[in-house]
Amino acid sequence: MDEKRKLLKVIENRYSSKHFVAEHTTDELTAVCPTTSLPDFYSIRIVYEPDKYLIELKSLKFYFNSFRNEGIYHEELINKV
Repeated sequence: MDEKRKLLKVIENRYSSKHFVAEHTTDELTAVCPTTSLPDFYSIRIVYEPDKYLIELKSLKFYFNSFRNEGIYHEELINKV
């Protein structure tokens, strides 16, 4: 498992009997362009239908923050996330 993914935590979905969509949008995802070494800033939207668990939002923020100093192209980053 990718070391960064270990940062992600889940919490029990106390409303798993209900059908709903969870949506998380942030512009706090940043990385470094490996070609220019300049920072890249991203907006990301995650939409999912939870079952027994939900993504814990603070851990998601730490996960996104783990890419801050990584040299990675956006095409690769979106596939990693």
